[in-house]
Amino acid sequence: MSADTHTAAREFAVPLEVELGEEHNLARLAWRRAEQDPDHVSFEVFDQTWQPITATEHRDGVAAAAKGLIASGVEPGDRVAIMAGTSYAWIQLDCAVWAAGGATVPIYPSSSASQVEWIVRDSGALLDVEGLGDTAAAYAHLDEIAALARTAYAELVHDTPGFVDYFKASTPVAEIGDLNIGSRPASRKPTEQISDLRAIPWVMSWSLSRVMLPGWYGTGTALEQWVGEDAERLATLRDYYARWPFFQTVMSNLAQVMAKSDLGIAERYSRLVDDEALRERVFGKIVDEHARTVRMFAAVTGHDDLLWDNAALKRSVFNRFPYLEPLNHLQIELLRRYRAGDEDPQVRRGILLTMNGLATALRNSG
Repeated sequence: MSADTHTAAREFAVPLEVELGEEHNLARLAWRRAEQDPDHVSFEVFDQTWQPITATEHRDGVAAAAKGLIASGVEPGDRVAIMAGTSYAWIQLDCAVWAAGGATVPIYPSSSASQVEWIVRDSGALLDVEGLGDTAAAYAHLDEIAALARTAYAELVHDTPGFVDYFKASTPVAEIGDLNIGSRPASRKPTEQISDLRAIPWVMSWSLSRVMLPGWYGTGTALEQWVGEDAERLATLRDYYARWPFFQTVMSNLAQVMAKSDLGIAERYSRLVDDEALRERVFGKIVDEHARTVRMFAAVTGHDDLLWDNAALKRSVFNRFPYLEPLNHLQIELLRRYRAGDEDPQVRRGILLTMNGLATALRNSG
């Protein structure tokens, strides 16, 4: 804004309805609740089953965390950065920061490295609660891995001959546009280029065909290439996974998407591609990368179970997904008929209904 720019703002004020003493603050809230009703269930957290946390337990946990913060050097007025997903642990640490006299600086795991750097620098946050000390090297390593992943992804999507034809035939992308289920055309321009396709139909098409490709493809290659034969690099990634919430969240999101993929069903969609050589070439790349990504996930995390850390989602997937397979098989047959020229309105409606059912059940279809 230039110096000679003038803006006007109207200020409103209302009298206080409640007089607050110096002892009335958010930090005091945990103690006051424990004094008023010690056994009141203030929170419930899920660990195999729902576990209650009473007001007394919450207060004691906040007090212990606050003592740890003070012992780490936090003083009144200091800003403490927290990077984590929304959880009870976040709430507890948030309250502990207040109790120690500090102010919380929230950093979400979805933030980019540059955003995190700016937030920490601008806020003047003093304490590294990520447990990594200087994170510059860690973010540099992830930048290197991301570059390798982008290269592998681009090699499939942009450099593989016939990929666009495979994509159009093996997924319902054309029908997403033809059936008018979106507010805008599937593509920005009437071209055959992937770059002109909007993000939602791109993601949704791979989700409906149960490949979930945009959420994981290239990660296995990137991790494998970055680690190579270097045991120390693998140990570094394992250490990040053990101590760094940001990297834990990245790997957890990867696993969530992969757990929703089903290459057995995806293979059935691939049969919609008439060119057998093209089908085997592209789907073969997808199968190989999927196996590589699962293998590298296990190598880095130490867990073969993709959803080992998310019991609620694992149970949900187990209960919901048996109902999805019939929808997928029905959609494949309806796509085959529709593309063969069957103009029965019920065929078109059937495709739309299967899209709706699958997208609703998968929950992150674009």
